[in-house]
Amino acid sequence: MPFRHPLTILTYLLLTTLTQTCQSPAPTLSLQNQRPAQPPTAPFGLIDQTERPAALPADALLIGEIEIKEKGFTINCDYASVRKAAETEARRAGANLLEITEHRLPDYASTCHRIRGRLYLVAEPEAYEDRVYWSAERRLGYRNFRGDTLERPFQAATSTNITYALSAVTRFGKYRLRVQSYFDPRLSYFKHGRQDSTVLVHEQVHFDITELYARKFRRYASETTFNRPTVQAELERHFASLIPDWQREQDRYDSQVYANRSLQPGWTIGIAAQLDSLVDYAEPEVILRINK
Repeated sequence: MPFRHPLTILTYLLLTTLTQTCQSPAPTLSLQNQRPAQPPTAPFGLIDQTERPAALPADALLIGEIEIKEKGFTINCDYASVRKAAETEARRAGANLLEITEHRLPDYASTCHRIRGRLYLVAEPEAYEDRVYWSAERRLGYRNFRGDTLERPFQAATSTNITYALSAVTRFGKYRLRVQSYFDPRLSYFKHGRQDSTVLVHEQVHFDITELYARKFRRYASETTFNRPTVQAELERHFASLIPDWQREQDRYDSQVYANRSLQPGWTIGIAAQLDSLVDYAEPEVILRINK
């Protein structure tokens, strides 16, 4: 049940002098079979045919087609933001899987990522998730662990990460920081055996600890007034200082519970209480304060 930590720290910084009205990426949809909207925390799958070609599930119902492109002066159009915009529109249309068929990188014609794709409704979107973002409404399940179990020494292993992205948001020079913790299904595995439910709870707490440190980072960002020339460096420096504590807490959790399994309930309750104490920092986005 060890915590695995291939840390993925994604940072995007758009430092543009903004003199026009800013807009988000513009989605264009063509719907054939619209369905009731999908909840925002329900499983949502991705097949990126431009990066990892894969066959669609046999039960896939085509909901429609989508294109995300630049509209006027657009910011927040890095790949993560564009993909999120596509997912949001797909959920509204009742889809739970996005198939990306075209991905145009920023170039001389546009500073934005642009994508085209198709939207589907499938029975098991979990089989196509590449990330499960932390949510109080969604707990990990056995189907989320899709890593290879051959020759693995433990019953389960969890890979969780924190990403953060910094972008300009208004012509008045404010910045938005988006911090998210997520579980990587492809690098996490679960071998069914004795005490499956107990092991699953153990792995969930590893994920919860990662979210706890994401909240600590958001708290720092919320309470700090940054200097414009050094905002990126200040964020990177503080995040780097959190990583050793994050790792030590994961290791301390494993070592204590391995030595005495009766400590598991206490850890589960304790981490939940710490998350509750930082509930003011549960939202992924923070608007930074900048010195004038």
